[in-house]
Amino acid sequence: MAFYNPVNLNIEGIPSIIYFDNKVEQVLSRTEEAVIDHISGLPTQQDKPFDIDYRIIFLWKDGYDLMTDMWNYTALGIWDSGPLANPIIFRREEITDAFGVASGNTLIVLGLEETHRRKVDNLQEYLTGPRAELPEELDLLLNKDFY
Repeated sequence: MAFYNPVNLNIEGIPSIIYFDNKVEQVLSRTEEAVIDHISGLPTQQDKPFDIDYRIIFLWKDGYDLMTDMWNYTALGIWDSGPLANPIIFRREEITDAFGVASGNTLIVLGLEETHRRKVDNLQEYLTGPRAELPEELDLLLNKDFY
């Protein structure tokens, strides 16, 4: 799995960093509108006892299904260890637990994103600025835009 260049979007008031798997275009149109519509259409987790400070989202495909790994970050600044991550995995628009929480590539990206967040001056700069640099030797980036 390799990713298109990630994008920063604000979706329904929640800053979102989105990584696109290299095969997701087979199940999702390559437009910003399609991405926003998909993510906005996912069930909200209003019963969760947390506010979402930001999200890191991975879009990928499994067979003919669009998959969404949504990592909701909360409690930013409360713990010395960093924000709490609350992942939700979707198959199409349904929450699923048929998969593990994350692939190895996802864990690498999440770790590099958290390292990058700690190096910038503030959350706004992190969310709107350049993304974490992924090591070239891991072949994780296609260096192409999704749309």
